[in-house]
Amino acid sequence: MRIISCKVGHKAVIDEIQNHLYYLQKFVDGPVEVVASPTGYVLICNEEGKQNGLPMNPVMDFWKSQLWSWPEFVSGDYLICCKDDEGFIGIPDNDATDDLIMALNDERKIR
Repeated sequence: MRIISCKVGHKAVIDEIQNHLYYLQKFVDGPVEVVASPTGYVLICNEEGKQNGLPMNPVMDFWKSQLWSWPEFVSGDYLICCKDDEGFIGIPDNDATDDLIMALNDERKIR
């Protein structure tokens, strides 16, 4: 599945991951929390990242109001993909995805 990888301290980049809970949990280093955005993308992060002291990782404005606590950031690595009626799907290969990656890197202050 094609994703946007947002690892702590690194630029957001296109990456591939197997579409299975095990690999999602491995990517975020724990149980997953899924946060929807109004754009059709979903952010998948570690549900217990803050409690477990994982490093801060800023998120974009439209996800801030959706996160349950400390909405300026999530803790640990997160990924972005899409979702349909069947479950998670890869992100499209288009200009909107390229724009999202640029916005993520700007918002996260990573050049």
